[in-house]
Amino acid sequence: MNIADFITELYCQIDDALPDVPHHSQANLSLSELITIGVLQAMKQDTQRAFYHWLKDNYGHLFPQLPGRTRLNRRLRAQRGRPRRRPMRLYADRAYGSRRHRQELRARHIAPVLARRGAEHGSGLGVRRWVVERPLGWLHQFRRLRVRYERRADIHEPFLSLGCSIICFRRLTSFC
Repeated sequence: MNIADFITELYCQIDDALPDVPHHSQANLSLSELITIGVLQAMKQDTQRAFYHWLKDNYGHLFPQLPGRTRLNRRLRAQRGRPRRRPMRLYADRAYGSRRHRQELRARHIAPVLARRGAEHGSGLGVRRWVVERPLGWLHQFRRLRVRYERRADIHEPFLSLGCSIICFRRLTSFC
C-alpha cells in the first residue's frame, strides 16, 4: 500500500466515522479533509512549513482545494481545544466609559455596563464584587503580608497561612 492509497483510505475512514456535517459555502476543505490533514501532520511530526510543502508537492492532487500554508495552519490550530466564548457583558468603571470603548464593545456583540462619566456615584456598578476581593482586603490588614518583606517563599508562605488561619478563626467565631 503506497502513501496515496493510505491517505485515501484514512480519508474514507474519517468520513464514514463523522456524522453528516453541512459543508459551509465558503469553505475550501470539508471537515473530513481537514481532519485527515491534521492526522497526517501529527503522524509525520514535521514542521508546519515542511509538512505543507510535502503535502502540496507530492499529494496535492488528493486535495485540489488545498489553501495556502498560513491559512491551512490557522484552520488546523482553530480546531484544537474548547471553543472560545465571549462574555455577554463587560463591567467597568468610569475610566472605560468613553464612546469609543462602548462602540468597540458593541461591535464585538458585548453589552457594555460602564459607569458614565459625570454621572453621580451610586449607579449600582460595583454592587456585585468578585469573591476574592474581600479576603484579599482582610489579608492586607496584616502589615507583614501587605508589604512582602521576605524574599524567600518558604518564609513568606507560613505568614500567609497564619493570616488565612486568623481570618478563618475570626469568621468562625462570628457564627458561634
